[in-house]
Amino acid sequence: MLSESIENRQWSRGFQWLLPDELALSVTDQSAIDPATFEALQNMSELAVDLWKSGSSCQFDSTTVANVYKEAFSNFGRSQKSRDAAADRFAELCAMLKQHPPFTALPTTRKCAIGFISQMTRKPRGYCHPLKHLTLIWWLFGSLESFVKAYQHAANQQQLPDASFNDTVIKPVSRQGKKIGAQKPKKLFNDLKTSILGTLMTGTSKKEVCVIFEISMSTVNRLLRLNPMIDEEINKNSTQKKLDEKRTLWLCAVAKSPSASANVIKHLVPSVYAWLYRNDKSWLLSQTGSLPTGRAGNHSTIDWEARDENLSALVKKVLTMSSIEPRKIRKRDLYQMVPNLFSSLEQKQHYPKTRQLISKIFQ
Repeated sequence: MLSESIENRQWSRGFQWLLPDELALSVTDQSAIDPATFEALQNMSELAVDLWKSGSSCQFDSTTVANVYKEAFSNFGRSQKSRDAAADRFAELCAMLKQHPPFTALPTTRKCAIGFISQMTRKPRGYCHPLKHLTLIWWLFGSLESFVKAYQHAANQQQLPDASFNDTVIKPVSRQGKKIGAQKPKKLFNDLKTSILGTLMTGTSKKEVCVIFEISMSTVNRLLRLNPMIDEEINKNSTQKKLDEKRTLWLCAVAKSPSASANVIKHLVPSVYAWLYRNDKSWLLSQTGSLPTGRAGNHSTIDWEARDENLSALVKKVLTMSSIEPRKIRKRDLYQMVPNLFSSLEQKQHYPKTRQLISKIFQ
């Protein structure tokens, strides 16, 4: 049984022999492989064998290969829903292979699958691992022979050197006379530029535009730099859209708790409050000013007659218990003996009985 070595063979050790050693082998998972995963691995191995039989000198034009992938992927449908469904199926297929070491870099989510397919279907800008190509070929075509036929058809339309597939042998494409240089970004024509800018103006995000038009983020940014007025308008629309969204969220929170104070609403939607405080403070303050304060007020009914009765009784009791003769007592002495008397008498509309008693005492 084959095992994977954990030794990293550096270029400086290119002429050093590494004999097999149990300690240098990675621990493999001995769990049973389910039939679907086994079939997927078997299909990938057959694809690898077919490619090996074609010979090491075989080479395809990378741009044509990307166009073949793109054409095959378009058969799933042009709508966003169809593309998402296709990406989900590809992610499920890759999930079966990902648990095995050679395939650990394959995508397993819709977002990663869309990025992977976008990378493989646009004009290549660098090296791509052969296993990534084999995985995509298996998913899109099912066999290497079907892929080669599609490649031949595309090559004939572009008048490029084709690759023939007879008895599992692929004729190599000559590299003579082919000038290799730095890959340039995708060229945008006027109609395509107008479509991209129009889509951005509708509020579509840059990432979604990259997927829809199959271009890179750098291409979108470059296009916006060349059109600063449109870029400014897009940013303005994006800010206004964000503003309307946050205001709506705040108003919905207020509508759900109409009797809540501004502080309570703030704790219900803290991120919305923080964004509005930073970017739309005047509107936020106008909204919080109309909300309840949240302070607990005392709205109970006061029995002033009972208070008046109790206060007058207290004054009589103090005078009775005092060692000073009533006729010699002064107001300030009485105020000291009954601390709340002075403040109570300041309320002119209350305590009539107590006032009458005080008047009799100091006649």
